[in-house]
Amino acid sequence: MSLLATAPDEVLNEPVRPGEVVGAGESAGVTEDEIAARFREEIGEVIDGISEDELLLIAKIFRNNTEMRRRHELGVFDGDLLLVVAEDGGENATPDERLRLWEPYVRGSIAAVGLPCRHTNLMLPEMLSRAWQAIAEWMETRRTEPGA
Repeated sequence: MSLLATAPDEVLNEPVRPGEVVGAGESAGVTEDEIAARFREEIGEVIDGISEDELLLIAKIFRNNTEMRRRHELGVFDGDLLLVVAEDGGENATPDERLRLWEPYVRGSIAAVGLPCRHTNLMLPEMLSRAWQAIAEWMETRRTEPGA
């Protein structure tokens, strides 16, 4: 399994309080307009061609997905994991520290690869290309390891 720059919510966030829908670092009561403005500020180059109505719909979906993510209880993955991490953007943890956050949730080995971008730029074509190359290389090493 491969994950793009994420960490277990139990480590990063407090438990969800009823009616609260927030993302990492946000406070309760953030509106779709505020989320849309943050999107424009952080990833405007990616979403430049969409309308305000479309952006507000994306913000609504983001809030819903954040709610679902925060309410989800992680299980344990029985396999190996490659964690693809954004290296820029003021993350508080190093790739190795983020890797260790996943140890309680993965029964197999865990590897990490860093990409030279912010988290919000992981979905840019050039970063996805680098991520796919790293995933392909990792998968190839898995095929050549004994017992893989």
